Amino acid sequence: MTIFSYHTLQQLSEGFYHESGSKFLAYAFPAENREQFEAQYNQIKSLHQKARHHCYAYRILERDEITDFASDAGEPSGSAGQPILGELRRNQLVNVAVIVVRYFGGTKLGIPGLIHAYRESAATAISANETIQVTRTTKYAFDTPLALQPQFYSACKQCGIEIVDTSYDDRFHAHINIPLEYVTEKLNHLLSIMAGREGETELLAEWMGVSVMSYEL
Repeated sequence: MTIFSYHTLQQLSEGFYHESGSKFLAYAFPAENREQFEAQYNQIKSLHQKARHHCYAYRILERDEITDFASDAGEPSGSAGQPILGELRRNQLVNVAVIVVRYFGGTKLGIPGLIHAYRESAATAISANETIQVTRTTKYAFDTPLALQPQFYSACKQCGIEIVDTSYDDRFHAHINIPLEYVTEKLNHLLSIMAGREGETELLAEWMGVSVMSYEL
């Protein structure tokens, strides 16, 4: 099933939980891919080299699949990573990771105690952040005759399409973002307005001498 939009976090935030001498420092942050997660993980781990455990979980959107991953990082199986992941799922967050650093206080908490501690520390970090909704888009490159520039701007405004950038030479060039959910309808509507007539997307583009190509940054 195609995912058209999702909720994620705005920035890096921190949380804290204390139990029987152990300190749990939590970090919640957006991560659009594993490389971004690993970079943040290495940075946080370097700040807390003396900590006993660096547990984490993330949910990352890859194509149209959400990859869930959790690590107990030496804690008993299921006592750390899964409770963190559970908070991400409960808040329906995507492209987000939470890392919880534990400084051992000398008293064993038992599996129920660990589950509670990691869940609560993750929750405090998430609640300290701001949740935003992201609408997935498809990116298109437009190449048109210079004379069609006014029609292009007007059509984008009427369709509510974001213009990313523009440039000129002997033709007019533009990059736009179209919401993935409505890409077929929006693209056809855009070209129809520019052409001043209804028709199939490919035929309208050919008739106006317009080149339209999808791309990824």
